Amino acid sequence: SVVQAAVGSGISAEDKMALIRRVLEKGKPAARKVAAAALVEMEGVEATRLVLLALRDDDPHVQAAALGQLRPRGVPGALGTLFESLDSLHAPVIEAARAALSEFNFARYYSGFDAMDEVARRTTGDLVRRVDPQSAGKLREELQASVRSRRMRGVAMTAAMGLAEELEEDLVLLLQDEDHILRAEVAAVLADCNTQQTRLALREALLDTSVAVQDAAQRSLEDMAAGPKTEPAAAAGGAP
Repeated sequence: SVVQAAVGSGISAEDKMALIRRVLEKGKPAARKVAAAALVEMEGVEATRLVLLALRDDDPHVQAAALGQLRPRGVPGALGTLFESLDSLHAPVIEAARAALSEFNFARYYSGFDAMDEVARRTTGDLVRRVDPQSAGKLREELQASVRSRRMRGVAMTAAMGLAEELEEDLVLLLQDEDHILRAEVAAVLADCNTQQTRLALREALLDTSVAVQDAAQRSLEDMAAGPKTEPAAAAGGAP
């Protein structure tokens, strides 16, 4: 495009900045997107001001071109802006925000999960769920793992990430797991999944051979009957 050619030419940095400014203020969407992307090569206060101008653009592609530049430029509130952008109605904006927050990925969360306290697990888990679209699929692998410790961690991570509804079928199947402690944990986590399938499974769990499972299922059913809650039911444990 003309903008790309001009920015890539030998004109002075000052002239490039002036061109980018004019395009962002008066150019067509496609040209504004190119101009916003060209700011990656520009430094200084004025370049950052233009990035923020692009961020306020009506076109989501222009916004997306600006989002990835916030953190490298040290823009105050950059993380907050990126987190908010994860809830955008526009796919380009969401993808740009995810790319800029790539450290909030499932693999990193998984490796550090056991060392986190409950607050960190939930706070980070919520971000990872929104940033890494593969989170649910990877969690499903954990819930279906042959190793008990992986299944246990998978259940805890499902609760922390708020993915109980998305992984409902896998959790319901785990109510038949051979380990009563895991079954109790699952019964507790299913409080966040108020569907007919889950309610039926929890009623069946009231007849479980483990008292811990029975108690967890009863609490989850009571929580469902009481309506939405701010925090999931506590995981149950104890002797069978």
